[in-house]
Amino acid sequence: MKELLCLTMCLPLIIYAQERDKGIKFEQGLNWEQIKDKAKSENKYIFMDVFATWCGPCKMMDKEVYSNNSVGNFMNDKVISVRVQMDSSLQDNEQVKAWYADSYAINKQYKINAYPTFLFFSPNGRIVYRDIGFRNVSDFLKLINKALNTQNLVYDDQLENYKKGERNYRILDKLAIYAMSLKESNLARQIAKDYVDHVDKKYLLTGKMILFVLDVAKNKKLSDSLAIEYKSAYLDKLSETELCTEENFIFIDRFSKLINSKDNLFYLCYYKPDMIDSIISFNGWAKLQVNNAITREEMEDKLLKDGNPVFEKPDWDKISFIVHKKYEKVNAELLVLNYKIQYYELLKDWPKYAKMIIVKVDNYGALGPVSDIDFNLNNYAWEIFLHSTDIVELTKALAWSDSAIKLNNNANKANWMDTKANLLYKLGRVEEAIALENKIIAMEPKVQEFKDNLKKMEKRQSTWINK
Repeated sequence: MKELLCLTMCLPLIIYAQERDKGIKFEQGLNWEQIKDKAKSENKYIFMDVFATWCGPCKMMDKEVYSNNSVGNFMNDKVISVRVQMDSSLQDNEQVKAWYADSYAINKQYKINAYPTFLFFSPNGRIVYRDIGFRNVSDFLKLINKALNTQNLVYDDQLENYKKGERNYRILDKLAIYAMSLKESNLARQIAKDYVDHVDKKYLLTGKMILFVLDVAKNKKLSDSLAIEYKSAYLDKLSETELCTEENFIFIDRFSKLINSKDNLFYLCYYKPDMIDSIISFNGWAKLQVNNAITREEMEDKLLKDGNPVFEKPDWDKISFIVHKKYEKVNAELLVLNYKIQYYELLKDWPKYAKMIIVKVDNYGALGPVSDIDFNLNNYAWEIFLHSTDIVELTKALAWSDSAIKLNNNANKANWMDTKANLLYKLGRVEEAIALENKIIAMEPKVQEFKDNLKKMEKRQSTWINK
């Protein structure tokens, strides 16, 4: 009986020890300099999990990934792992407190702006890989393999040599992408510019390299001109089968202004939208390309010059008739209405701008995916608040704002409530507006804009820009 009792009393400790031994073994009791010294002496990489206590995906990594034996078995022999908490709380233990200074320095040096962030360092302490966001076990193991790829050490050495003035132009494109992956955007842009300036133009005429010029070298003018040439020399000559690939569609999506109604792609988007959407895995993408091309050809090209409106009173009925006659599958009325809103905004004709928004929401609602309805309703309500003085329009916008708040379940709720408070204020319901703004500030005490709005309301000053 005594032996059984002893075993029963010890069982929780045994279970705890077993649980503690599962998964990744994170280092305890060492500071950042000591971690780096240990990695160097043992010739091991360092994996740093950067997290915040309030971060949901971070907690999921703890529960589902870091505790997994497959992950632990893979990591523990190869890598020194450490966890760094970026926020602070009253529950912080001595280990967390001892890392406050290190966590601040790491945050500043590596520009942490999302959680969880995964940082991988070479045995000599230089960062060689980084990524963000929750990964399941399978995807996290793939991420580790990428991070521990010895090619990263090669790129790391090449990056150091580049900083010292060495220029090997054959590899600068790959080196720029590597620098970009480390969030060294300025350095990546410099390296990419060096590459673009010294490489033969023919090597830039691929979809991949044009996106490199746009996204890494940040040279939009050059990427636009290359895209035009690439489209006419390559994309326009492809068969339907050759054209319909995800890679081509991703490229076209970035340069969608190149699409016109005579293109094979326009034809496919118009007549086979479901097939096109399935290839790019984006429901509605084909319709979007069709609508944008028609808007450019039938409205923008005819009503704008150098981006500015040419006519004060366009013949919208004629435009709508032409669009409907040419493209029976398109909702011409909605397409023209959407452009009217853009056009009157460019004209700064705010009464007509507000009226068109009202017509759109009255006739079509807040279009978009269900997850975006509250966002769209709030934005429409805000635009009416800013640009209308009509009591009927403002009252309608207030109803939209109420709906947006009821639909909203995320961090934007205070912003949506602020829209309502401003509408109440503009409608003359001052005390209600002030009470709501105080409630908003209690929810988000650090947002200065809410405090500024409250001060203006209390002083009976305008919270909107007078037109």
